[in-house]
Amino acid sequence: LIPSGEGGHSTIKHGPPGPASLDRWPLYNDIAHQQAHTTWLKDAHDEGLNLVVVSAVNFEPFCHLLNLLHEKRHKVKCRDMPSVERQIEAAKQMADNHSWYRIALDPWHARDIINDGDLAVILSMEVSHPLPKRNFTKQLDRFHEMGLRSLQLAHETNSRFAGAAPHRKIFEYLAEL
Repeated sequence: LIPSGEGGHSTIKHGPPGPASLDRWPLYNDIAHQQAHTTWLKDAHDEGLNLVVVSAVNFEPFCHLLNLLHEKRHKVKCRDMPSVERQIEAAKQMADNHSWYRIALDPWHARDIINDGDLAVILSMEVSHPLPKRNFTKQLDRFHEMGLRSLQLAHETNSRFAGAAPHRKIFEYLAEL
């Protein structure tokens, strides 16, 4: 999911041919974000997909870099935890708007959702600076209350919890900042 502007619409514009035509969007090699059109997800569910993990992803250092490079264009908010909150809220809104898409809160709940014929959704987080405040347990409790059930401890750069394996030179540089 990507940052939203007014009215919940994306602040990032896709060039033609974009989502209006669906000819070349989403693309397998899009580095901005992973995408799936709602109808495609529903089709996959109808064909047997029973469970998905929806990851709230943010890479704060790269976001700041993009804001610097495109200062005359749109500015997006880069902080990891507010971005995760917006993405979790978007996933919950999706669940509110589509009865077949339900957020699972534990393995037994996921099994019940699947047995009901719906798609079980596990909320996850993958960010560059997870749970940055000193007392991370309160933050973790808060995100758990929001429905988060999985998290990756490092994303592209080292975090206070784990080290990353940078796969591009730019990430090695950003890890030094």
